[in-house]
Amino acid sequence: MSRAALLVLADGRLPAGGHAHSGGAEEAVKAGRVTGAESLEAFCRGRLHTAGRVAASLAAAAVLGVDPVALDGAADARTPSPALRVASRKLGRQLLRAARATWPSGELDALGVRFPKGAHQPVVLGLTARAAGLGPADAAYCAVYESVSGPASATVRLLSLDPFDATGVLARLGSEMDLVVDAAVEAAREALVAGVDALPASSAPLLEIGAEVHAGWGFGCSRREGLGFSPPPPLPIPVPGGFAPRPPLSALNGPRPQTPDGLERESRQFNREPFMHLGHPHHDTPAVSADARRPDGARRALRIGLGGPVGSGKTATVAALCRALRDEFLLAVVTNDIYTREDAEFLLREAVLPPERITAVETGACPHTAIRDDISANLEAVEDLEDEVGPLHLVLVESGGDNLTATFSKGLVDAQIFVIDVAGGDDIPRKGGPGVTTADLLVVNKTDLAPHVGSDLARMAADAKAQRAELPVVFQSLREENGVREVAEWVRGQLAAWAAGR
Repeated sequence: MSRAALLVLADGRLPAGGHAHSGGAEEAVKAGRVTGAESLEAFCRGRLHTAGRVAASLAAAAVLGVDPVALDGAADARTPSPALRVASRKLGRQLLRAARATWPSGELDALGVRFPKGAHQPVVLGLTARAAGLGPADAAYCAVYESVSGPASATVRLLSLDPFDATGVLARLGSEMDLVVDAAVEAAREALVAGVDALPASSAPLLEIGAEVHAGWGFGCSRREGLGFSPPPPLPIPVPGGFAPRPPLSALNGPRPQTPDGLERESRQFNREPFMHLGHPHHDTPAVSADARRPDGARRALRIGLGGPVGSGKTATVAALCRALRDEFLLAVVTNDIYTREDAEFLLREAVLPPERITAVETGACPHTAIRDDISANLEAVEDLEDEVGPLHLVLVESGGDNLTATFSKGLVDAQIFVIDVAGGDDIPRKGGPGVTTADLLVVNKTDLAPHVGSDLARMAADAKAQRAELPVVFQSLREENGVREVAEWVRGQLAAWAAGR
């Protein structure tokens, strides 16, 4: 058994999507039940002895060798909220992705085949600990710590709580975590003999109700509501060895197969908006980001990321690209922001694409976290789009507004565009930063404002050339007719290279 493996598994930086989940704290803050360190401690204590205890026992039982299929059913039975069931499975699928890359295991592979939409996260956690050579108590500790550390971290963001107060809450709960772990391991050992009914089934009604309330916050903004979009004529779609005629859009929007466990029905019923926050969207076959092909053998969509500071014109550039390319290619968009869906809603209002091809990720953390450090949520969004609407040529992934250091993970996108604007100052290219210096294309936007803000375009061009050497730079004004033309041509070149397998 390696204690180092325990540290890796318990590390919040493990790219398994947990950073975007508050464990119910967000709704509790909104409802006024968590207002500071004292109420946070009470919230975490309640979560520890209910959801935390259940998760710890499931994880410990998985390490001991209890049938994971039975454990997954037990997790379903102990999670009354459909929104929480879907969230748990999404987190499980994301953890499984990270676990299979870190501790390859036949048991983990088999779990992925048995639960393509994801098994419950505690079950995956237990099998991951088992693959890492850890024991039942180790898995239980990971589970109970996750049950309280997530809400504590979220409250720091949501209330600007002093982070030392949040860590103090976790430290004060230490002895109670020990007790919960001991009880969870004992219950797991009983389950080896008596079956999964021996596992605890502690309930947390406010967490369950809060999850349903939270899942309903986005009602009324369904991407399937009519927005006056006229679909383009049929176009080729990627298939093994080339392209085939694209089916009518109506065929892409037909009935979707139901899953045996009914998760598709539950996620639609309780989360009618398209946006990913608690992790409701999911698909049948987990894809591998770095692989250029989908599981059916067809070449997956080219993925291009767009990053840049707040207000630089990323969303406007995405909208212009959609208008310029939608009659030639099948494309979709994933937007990112910390707590809002504003960019996706703008694209929906503008009807730049059919609404089912626009989705949003609420990162719950700094934008660069979701596009570089833990890409799980964005991978889910991209892969779900391809599963739901059929093969695509291009997916544009727009980052939330960030600073000049923001870059996309190569596991998420194949190329990246960085957008700055002249109103931010003509010294921005000279300042550099990874976004400016390494992006495949640098776009200097809003050139029409240069005379009004005193920006020297020639200086910006010279500085960009010095920083980027041979990498391309485009100056654009979207107020001009076809102002996105040069960027669209660059994207067409990327698509041609992608289709040729380069």
